[in-house]
Amino acid sequence: YTAALKLATNARCFANRAVASMFLGNLEHCLEDGAMAIKILDQRSKVPEGTIGFSKDPQDEMVRARCQVRLGTAYLWKGAFGKAEEHFDKALECEEGLDFEMRQRVKGDLERVRKARAALVAKEKADAAASRARDQEGLESAIGLYEEAVSLDADSAVVYANRCHAKLRAGKLKECLADSELVRSEERRVGKE
Repeated sequence: YTAALKLATNARCFANRAVASMFLGNLEHCLEDGAMAIKILDQRSKVPEGTIGFSKDPQDEMVRARCQVRLGTAYLWKGAFGKAEEHFDKALECEEGLDFEMRQRVKGDLERVRKARAALVAKEKADAAASRARDQEGLESAIGLYEEAVSLDADSAVVYANRCHAKLRAGKLKECLADSELVRSEERRVGKE
């Protein structure tokens, strides 16, 4: 793709190089190329002043939607949930860019990102409460906050692991073991995906 881009600036080449970079783990390069592809598409779809607008090219809309999904995924892998949400939303705004199956997958991913983001905020509050806890009452308060995080995202092994530690400190050994089993089963489930 780099050799092709030396010959001509092309949105599809940038989009394809972005996905290659993403899977090679070069997220910054993926973000740069994805943004460049979208910039080129924006310039191409800009209607010159004084002229009648034209319909969007379906191929360009497909490239735009896929770039937005790739950008969302790269930001998600970087832990930037807000940016990931933003790009997944933009992908869904491309009416002709995603087929039905892909649209459903992006909607599902977006919902999981939102749940994980909300759970992360709750987990951070619980972590702070657990680190401040010096007695049983403080630990019970932290455990309650972890319960809130679990209610927001029941698929977070980290939340279960942190709640497990708080229960261990509180002397709730059977509950701690139950949480450790949840962590192990979640790790096995994610490992199979």
